[in-house]
Amino acid sequence: MTNSRLFQKYVSENRAFAIDWTNALSNANNGAADTLATSVWQEDTGITVVTSSTSGNVTRVRLSGGTGGNTYRIENTVTLTTSGYTRMEYIQVKVNFDPVP
Repeated sequence: MTNSRLFQKYVSENRAFAIDWTNALSNANNGAADTLATSVWQEDTGITVVTSSTSGNVTRVRLSGGTGGNTYRIENTVTLTTSGYTRMEYIQVKVNFDPVP
């Protein structure tokens, strides 16, 4: 997939992001539908994956930290159940400085 997404969070936020794989899975197995078997997230150095989960065709990751002003790439690699194929998608997260009270 080449559809990258840019999101934002504050340094102190512990925030969740998701990728919906429904369209990619609809013809992923040589024209037939497939399902997600596994999902692995890999983050750039400097931001932390707190938790990750999968529900149906949606994978989620919760991130914390990061340095204000930096943009991080977080990759999600999934393995498909029937075909065994792997697919990769990524999000980009720009970390903003916390607002001054």
